[in-house]
Amino acid sequence: MAGATQLAVRMVREYGLSRGPVAYPASAAYLDVTGSADHPYAEATQRIVDREVARFLRLAEAYALDLLTVHREALDDLVARLLEEETLDGHVVYDIAGPSAPTVHTAAGTRLTAGPRRPR
Repeated sequence: MAGATQLAVRMVREYGLSRGPVAYPASAAYLDVTGSADHPYAEATQRIVDREVARFLRLAEAYALDLLTVHREALDDLVARLLEEETLDGHVVYDIAGPSAPTVHTAAGTRLTAGPRRPR
């Protein structure tokens, strides 16, 4: 979770990937997410950054849960096969799960899936 939080902080602060096109240049002093108040902007701005970071983390969690739900049958098949054989080659995983098209979330919240899903 710490790694995801650090990435989200960098996405908002350093790369400006939030609801507003504002970025704060990288500085080792304020990119530390340990609670230090050493940053080049007001506390109100920090609260906005914190909300955006939390929003990114919630979106990532929802996306991960969605992937697990959508692919539950394939995951169950993989578990059963692993219980039988203990290890599997990548081609066996692809045979069971199949390559799926990535889902892209747009700024408007729309989900786009590129290409058809492969039937099993």
